[in-house]
Amino acid sequence: MNAAGLTVTTSVNVPSSLSSYIQIWDIRWQGSTPLTAGDITNYTTYLGGGGTLVLIGENNFSNANRNNSIISLISSLGGGSITVSDSCIDQTVQSPFNIPSSVTTVPFS
Repeated sequence: MNAAGLTVTTSVNVPSSLSSYIQIWDIRWQGSTPLTAGDITNYTTYLGGGGTLVLIGENNFSNANRNNSIISLISSLGGGSITVSDSCIDQTVQSPFNIPSSVTTVPFS
């Protein structure tokens, strides 16, 4: 990444200030805790400023709390009433995603 002119920063916790980051990947997954209220506030502010955020979940059997916190964030950002269909292989976040434009499903596994 450095050769491409990018700096990569790693952190165990979500930094309190995210404004200097172009893109954030929150890859906590297996055995991780859900997004905290502070994480959600920081991410909401960051996204409102035009940042790009990627959140990683895991199968619902081992990580339902993490996945549910991601669903809560999506919903609070205008995703509408979101439901999750669950199978042994993957989960799918289902519509409506009506703001800013329609999306029918967002699969994650």
